[in-house]
Amino acid sequence: MTKSYVAKGLASAIALAAALSGTAVAGAEEASARDSYQSSEQSPLAYLAQEIFDLTNEHRAEHNIDALRYDSFLGWNAQQWAEEMRDNQIVGHAEGTEVENVAWFTNAPTAEEVLKVWLQNPGARENLLDPELNKIGIGIAQAEDGSYVVQRFEE
Repeated sequence: MTKSYVAKGLASAIALAAALSGTAVAGAEEASARDSYQSSEQSPLAYLAQEIFDLTNEHRAEHNIDALRYDSFLGWNAQQWAEEMRDNQIVGHAEGTEVENVAWFTNAPTAEEVLKVWLQNPGARENLLDPELNKIGIGIAQAEDGSYVVQRFEE
């Protein structure tokens, strides 16, 4: 893995984490001068990730399960795996990952479409509704052949 690939993935994950927490990250110089600021604009992928996060927690609430907290490190890991799947044109679970949902779409899916696919899969549904899990990270990578979406969970 090259430094450029890692840096690009880290930058994507940080931007996605910032969007999910309602903040945006400025340049490194500006970021050190202030903590964060509210963003009125999100990238389409950050918006999709936010919608997936919200729908996941809405579905958990319907089953009287506590909401998940967004975890930046899990988000970074999920983003790395989404990009790895995209770059290698594979779909599957990362080796050594305990709790993860993955999906591939031939289009740019809506959050509703992503959740529908996962809720129809018994293993993914079990992950979404596991009351022992309380942290989540989301990664999304787009390519010409479609969109790769990853959720990672932890206790």
